[in-house]
Amino acid sequence: MTIGDLLKQYRINQNKTLQEFAGNIIDRSYYGKVERNVHQISAENLINLLRYNQIDATEFIETLYQNYQSQIQIQRKIMEEAYYHVDKNKLKKLN
Repeated sequence: MTIGDLLKQYRINQNKTLQEFAGNIIDRSYYGKVERNVHQISAENLINLLRYNQIDATEFIETLYQNYQSQIQIQRKIMEEAYYHVDKNKLKKLN
């Protein structure tokens, strides 16, 4: 899960449009690209966006971190299986 994915999840849960969620923090068009993972958002804009939408920044970061850890565990399991089964194709896909 990316920052854009998580922002979108929060926006949808709040039943807000892109414009309503982005407010005057960043341009609606740019924000839409952040959600689609085309553009990145600065730390300053992210914090302002979270504050504007009454989202706890610590909770947001912890959710990202937990998802990141889950992805690492899944990749590690796939790598181990590929290694022990000498599956070069699986290893190439991970790369």
